[in-house]
Amino acid sequence: MKRSYVLMIAVVCFALGVGVSHFTTRRVKAQTQPSPVGRYQLFQGRYKVVGTNTSAEQNGVFKLDTMTGKTDQYFAGEGKDGKYAEGWSPIP
Repeated sequence: MKRSYVLMIAVVCFALGVGVSHFTTRRVKAQTQPSPVGRYQLFQGRYKVVGTNTSAEQNGVFKLDTMTGKTDQYFAGEGKDGKYAEGWSPIP
């Protein structure tokens, strides 16, 4: 009789250990996954454009990817073909 109680207690403890281990592993994985919320930050700033004989300051809108560090600049206007174009251009 005592052996069956000891065996039953051992099985219950093992099952509880496996359950707790599984729960904590899932929780750690959920916390380490990067969240897309707040990944991209938009900001406005002035920058200097330097030509051969001229220089001018312009306003710009920039998008920073906080996970990769990649920065893009927003552009809008008329393209070379005369059509309206807008989008994000990468900054090297």
